[in-house]
Amino acid sequence: MATDFNTHHLSVNELTAHNINAPTMNHNDNKSLDSPLIDNDLNDLERGVDDYLNDDFRLNYCLNKIVLVNSASHAYSEIPIDEPLVLLGKNNRGKTSSLAATKLILYPEVNFNNCESKFNFTNKANDPYSKEESYKHYFPISESFIAVEVKNHAGLFTMLLYRVGDYKYHRLFFPVPYEEIKPFIWNEQTNYFADELGIKSLIEVQKKLGGLHLTTKQELQNVMYGNRGSKTSHFCVVPIKDQKEASIRSFVKIYELAFDAGKDEKKKLPNAIATIIEMQRGRDKEKLNENVHDLKIERAQLFEESLKIKSLTENKDDYEFIQKQFDALHLDAKHAVLEYTAFLREFKLKQQQYAKDKIAIGARKEDIERERNHAIEEVKQVANEITRLGILHKALKEEVAQLQQQKIKAEKILGQFSHESPQDIIAEMTIQRHRYDETFKAMQAKENTVILIQQKNKQKQDLEAKIKAAQNGLDNHDLLLANQLPSHSAHILGSINEDFLNITANSPLTEEALRQISDFTALFTVDDANNLSFLSFTLPNTFYHPYDADKQRSQFEKTITQDKKEASTLSQEIGELNSALSQFDTDIGKKIAEGKKQALKEQIGELDANITLLEGLSLIKSQIENKTQQISQKDKALAEAQELRAIKDQSKASTDSKYNQIVEQFDDIISFGKEAESITSLLAGVRKSQGLPYLAEDDPEIASYLENNDIEINLSAASTIANSIGGLSERINRLVSKVSDFTEVVLVEGINPHQRIEGINSLGEVIQQYKNSFDTLEFQKSNYHDKIKTHNSVIDNLLKEITDSAGLLRTTISSLNKKLNEHKISNLHQVSLKLNLAPDFANLERTYAKHNANQTSLLDERFYESLINYVEKTSHSNSQRLKMRNLIDSIDYEYTQATGEIEQKSQSGGTTSTITALIATLLFSEAFQKGSSLRMPIIVDEVGTIDKDNIKTIVEQVSNAGFTIICANPGLHADTLRYIPNYIRVDKSLLDGKPKSRDCIFHIMPSQINRQGRVVHGH
Repeated sequence: MATDFNTHHLSVNELTAHNINAPTMNHNDNKSLDSPLIDNDLNDLERGVDDYLNDDFRLNYCLNKIVLVNSASHAYSEIPIDEPLVLLGKNNRGKTSSLAATKLILYPEVNFNNCESKFNFTNKANDPYSKEESYKHYFPISESFIAVEVKNHAGLFTMLLYRVGDYKYHRLFFPVPYEEIKPFIWNEQTNYFADELGIKSLIEVQKKLGGLHLTTKQELQNVMYGNRGSKTSHFCVVPIKDQKEASIRSFVKIYELAFDAGKDEKKKLPNAIATIIEMQRGRDKEKLNENVHDLKIERAQLFEESLKIKSLTENKDDYEFIQKQFDALHLDAKHAVLEYTAFLREFKLKQQQYAKDKIAIGARKEDIERERNHAIEEVKQVANEITRLGILHKALKEEVAQLQQQKIKAEKILGQFSHESPQDIIAEMTIQRHRYDETFKAMQAKENTVILIQQKNKQKQDLEAKIKAAQNGLDNHDLLLANQLPSHSAHILGSINEDFLNITANSPLTEEALRQISDFTALFTVDDANNLSFLSFTLPNTFYHPYDADKQRSQFEKTITQDKKEASTLSQEIGELNSALSQFDTDIGKKIAEGKKQALKEQIGELDANITLLEGLSLIKSQIENKTQQISQKDKALAEAQELRAIKDQSKASTDSKYNQIVEQFDDIISFGKEAESITSLLAGVRKSQGLPYLAEDDPEIASYLENNDIEINLSAASTIANSIGGLSERINRLVSKVSDFTEVVLVEGINPHQRIEGINSLGEVIQQYKNSFDTLEFQKSNYHDKIKTHNSVIDNLLKEITDSAGLLRTTISSLNKKLNEHKISNLHQVSLKLNLAPDFANLERTYAKHNANQTSLLDERFYESLINYVEKTSHSNSQRLKMRNLIDSIDYEYTQATGEIEQKSQSGGTTSTITALIATLLFSEAFQKGSSLRMPIIVDEVGTIDKDNIKTIVEQVSNAGFTIICANPGLHADTLRYIPNYIRVDKSLLDGKPKSRDCIFHIMPSQINRQGRVVHGH
C-alpha cells in the first residue's frame, strides 16, 4: 500500500490531534532550544514548576522499545526493551550489536569519530571496530534509522537517529508514541517499508508535530539529560542529577560497565567509580585550590627575597658613607646650576631680539633680492631681444641677396630673347625641352631612333604644308573667304571655327553664295556673356571672336617665319639622327651617343631650371620687395631695443647698490646667530653630560641672582660657566664608580646593576631607591617570615586536598561493598571491592605525614618537583581538577568463601557478570535524581554460562533497581527461561521481500516474542 501523507491511516494533522500524551508545540525548525516550544496548558506540568523540581517528586522514565530500520543487520525490527528478554541466535548474527545501538541512542554524540573510545564496539575477541566499520553497520544507506520510544514525566515521545554522511548522524524528536509515526516508516498492510520512506518526509512530520531537530552535542546534552522544568523537558531521556559534563560522563561510564556485564570489568569498573565520585563532588570540590607551578615560583621568589634581606643587612655601613658623599656633591651642583640657569635666561632674551632682527632684515633682504633679480631678468630679456632682432635682420639681408641673384639670372635669360614675353619664352623652352627629351629617348635604342626620324620627317612635312598655306593666304589675301564676306558673317564663321578664316577661294564668290552664307550667319546672335546663340539656343562652349583682316595678315607672316625656323631645326635634328643611326652599332657611335645623351641631360636640366626661374620671377620680385620692408622694420626695432637696454642697465645698477648694503647688515645678524649656536651647544652639552638637577628660569632664586650680579652674554662668559660645571665631573665620576660597584653587590627591586649611571640626577635616583630599601629593612624581615608561614600553610592545604580525595574513594568503595553484600552470589560468603591506590599517591601520603605547616624555613626544591609531577599526572591540564581515575591503580574483586578463606583469583564468568551487573545498578542509583528511575536495558551476554542462583540474583537486583535485563545466548537454557521467560530467535525472523540493504535482512516484531510466563522478581 502506498505510503503517502494524504493516504496514511493518520495524517500529520490527525497525528497531532490524537496525541493526548504530548503537549501542543508550535515549533520552528530554525529556532534555538531557548525559543518557546510548549503552550500554556502543559498536561503533566500543571502541578507547577515548584512541585516538579521537588526532590521528593518521583520521575519514572522508561525506554519502551528500540526500532532498527536498515541497521545492524535488521531490515525492520521492533525490539521491546522495557521487559526482560533473551535474544537467541548463533554467534555473529548481530544479537549484541543490535543491543549496542542503545549506546548511539543514550550517548550525546553526533558522529563516529574516535569510535573506539566513544562507543567501545568490539567483537568476541574484544578487538575494537573502526569508525568505518561501525558507521557502515548501523547506517549503511540513507534510509537507515534507529528509533527509540521513551516514556517520561510528560508522556510518550519518539527519538529517531538518521544518517547524515561523513560519519555523522543527527536526531529528530517527535512528541508522539512511535506508533503515530510508524506509518511513515513501515506499512503494516503490505508488511514492507513505506513507499516514501526517507528523512525528508520524516523531517516534515517532525516540523508539523512541533518536535525538535538536534544536530550538535551541546544541544543533546541540554535536552536529553537532567532536563527539568525547561521548555524542552518533554524530551528528557536520562534523569541524571544535573546537566554538567561530569554527570553525563559518569552516566556514560556506568552504562559501559553495565553493557555486556562481566566483560573487561578491570578497565570499566575504575572508570565508572571514578566518574560517579567526580559527579557527586560537584561545585569544583575536586578542583585544586592552588596552582603547584605558582607555589614553586613563589618558593623561588621567597628564596630570592631572603638573599636580598641578607645583602642589605651586611652592606648598610657602606650605603651610609655613599649617602654623605652624595649630599655634599649635590649642594655644589645646585650652585652651578643657579649660575648656569641665570646666564641661560638672559641669553634667551638676547636670542629673542636676534630672532626678531633676523626676521625683519631677512624679509627686507628677500624683497630687495627679488627686486634685483627682476632687474637682472629684464636686462637679460632686452639683451635676448636685441640678439634675436640682429639674427632676423641678418637672415633677411641674406635672403634678399639670394633673391637678387635669382632675379638677375632670370632677367639675363629674358635678354637672350628679343621682343618676346616671358610666357612665349617659357613655351619655346618647353618645346625645346620636349625635343631634347625625344632625342634622348631615341638614343636609348635603334628602333626608337628610326621612329623619331619618321616622326620628325612627318612634322617637317606638316610645317612645310602649313608654310605653303600661309604663304598662299598672304599672296591671295583678297580671295580669303573672310575678306569676301560681310563683317557679321566673317565674325560668326571665325567664331565657329578659325579654319574658315584660312580658306582661299580660286575666284570671287557669287552673289548667291554670299546670300546663302549671309542667311546662314544671320541665324546666329551674341548674348551678354559673349556666347553665340543659334535660333535663340545658347552655344555655351562657343564664344564670339571678331575678325580682323590686318591681324590675320600679321599672323600669316609670323607663322611663316616661325615655321620656317622650326622646319630648319627639324632638318638639322633629322640629319643628326640619321648620322647617329648609321653609326649606332659601332663603338665610336656608342661613344658619341653616350656623350650626346650626357649633353642632352645637362641641357634638359638647364632648361628645367630656367623654366622654373622664369615661372617664379614675379614671385621673386614680390619677395624682394616684402623682405626689404621687413629689413626696414627690424632696423627700427633694433634702435628701440638699444634705447631700452640703456634704461634697464641703469635700473639694475641702482638695485645692486641696495642689495649689497642689506647683505652686509644680514651677515652681521648671521654672525651673532652662529655665536649663539656655539653658546647653546656648549652649555647644553655640558649640563647634559653631567646630568645636573633642573632649575626653572622663573624660579625666585634666579631673579635674586640677577639683581646682585651683572652677566655678559658672549662665548667667553659661556665658556667660563661650562668650565665651572665641568669641574664637578671628576667628583661625580668617582661617586658613580663607587655606586656602580655597590649595585652589583646589593640587589634591590628597581635597580639594574648593569644599567649605566649617567650624571648626578641618575645617581640620585639610584641612591633614593637604596634609601627606601634600607629605611624599611626591619619591616622587610618581619614580612618575610610571615610569607614563609603562609606559603607552608598553603602547601599543607594542597596536600590535604589530594589525600582527602583518596579518602572519598575509600568511603565510596566501602559503601558499595556494604550494598553489594546484601545479595547472595554463587556459593560465596562475601564479595568485596578492593581498592589499590596508585604507588606515587602512597609516596605523597607519606610526605604529607612528615610535613610541618608551622615551620619558618622553605622546603627543599626537589619536593616541589615531585609535587608538580604528581598533580600534572592526576589532574586535568585545563580545569586543574583531580582525575579520580588516576588515583586508582586497580579495583579487584575479593571473594570470601564459606570457609572464611579470602581469595582474589578470578571466579567463573557468570559470577563476574553477576557482580558487575549488581555494581552497575548501584552506581546508576547514585547518578540519577533522587526518587527518579530510568527503565533501560542492562545487557548480559552469554547468559547461559551463569548458574541459576546468580541468574536469579541478577534478575532480582536489576528489576529492583528499576532496570530491564536483556540477555543474549546462542540457544535455549532452562535456568534462564525460569527467570527470564521471554525470548525470540533473531536469526529465524527474516524480511519477506527484497531488502533495501544487502546485509539488513532480520525482521523482528513484538508479536514474535515467545512468552512463557511472568518473570520472577521483586519491586
